[in-house]
Amino acid sequence: MDRELMIEYCVGDLQDWLKRDPGSFWEHIAELERSHLNSLSDGELLGVYQETLP
Repeated sequence: MDRELMIEYCVGDLQDWLKRDPGSFWEHIAELERSHLNSLSDGELLGVYQETLP
């Protein structure tokens, strides 16, 4: 099977995964977000942080 096709299938399954197992879905999303935030510069991280404040 083509790699891109497998990736698209997995991405297309995200909504079903959320319905099947919301806990593990959100844990996975949190891990992805932590990784993304760790890759940001201090200034970029501060900007994201400030956007989350009420």
